[in-house]
Amino acid sequence: MDRYLRQRTVEDGKSFDQAWAETSILLVGLGGVGTPLAQILTRSGIGQLTLVDGDRVHDTDLHRQLLYDDKDVISGIPKAEAAYKFLSQIGGRTSLRSYAGMLTPRNALELFEGHDFVIDATDHIAARSLIQETSLQSAIGWFHSAAIADRWIAASFTPPGSPCYHCWVAPELNEVSIGTCETVGVLPATCMAAASAVFRLLTMTLQSPLDFGGTDPRHPENSSRRILRGSLAEGERWVELFADPNCPTCSSSALEKSVDMASGHQREAGYPMRRLCGSGSLEVWIDKDIDTIQQHLISNSPLEKWRKTPFSLRIEDPAGAITCYRDGRALITGDLAKEPTTAKKKLAQILDF
Repeated sequence: MDRYLRQRTVEDGKSFDQAWAETSILLVGLGGVGTPLAQILTRSGIGQLTLVDGDRVHDTDLHRQLLYDDKDVISGIPKAEAAYKFLSQIGGRTSLRSYAGMLTPRNALELFEGHDFVIDATDHIAARSLIQETSLQSAIGWFHSAAIADRWIAASFTPPGSPCYHCWVAPELNEVSIGTCETVGVLPATCMAAASAVFRLLTMTLQSPLDFGGTDPRHPENSSRRILRGSLAEGERWVELFADPNCPTCSSSALEKSVDMASGHQREAGYPMRRLCGSGSLEVWIDKDIDTIQQHLISNSPLEKWRKTPFSLRIEDPAGAITCYRDGRALITGDLAKEPTTAKKKLAQILDF
């Protein structure tokens, strides 16, 4: 019998399972939230899973971190290696990779490359800030998850752009301000709840990419994202995260505009555009869906290098990339984003049809 039959049997399960099998995840952090996530992602047949953690297994991890045992503590094995060994025994179609090191500014872009999403299961605000910055530089969306004491949270920052993580958590905030597992503890039930919440967000993204809040393309500062927040005493609820006009990462002073001389009225650069100050990338709003763009590329631009997923269309350029999403947002990254005029010309070549 087919291992993944049960998830293909639900409504629209066949198309979902196909998308799931083609999805590549970078999981950063293999602790109380990361280990149950890694196991369910592997068992459910995610296409590729890369495990990143530079820590080793400690005795105080074993009450909640599901992939380790006493032998791992005694041997001092890195978490990434222990997790890889455990998950490899599950079998199935998931392609597993591991990196026994920390995510750093030196390796972040390289580790992000080739993945559709990144999941943050760290316990460090600086690591999340790096994930947010690299997400905007690479146009790869990410999911945040955290558990502390009897509370948990999960948030989706895909597609990347505004609002971002720092519209919510200031970069200068530190772990001392909010508590850590060492100072206030953490319950296994809280870790399971956080893992479940972020797994739900990922599943919902593959099923319905547009379900995480509304965005006004002409006024992206009014956009919002939906976040899951919960505690054992009060249960779980959805909350709205709105863009912060003064955010140090994704805010911008104004949209860049141009004048459409042919019609005699102001036209916003063909597409509304602004620079995301924390990354140097350009956030753009487009008026064509990615399926239409794909068909145009197939018919009229056979030399363009591009990659389509259920949730995005990435068009490569020697100077950078343009990644378009189903909500009408696109990110221009790399050297292509340095000069808005150049970026607009490239957009016009691809999208003005």
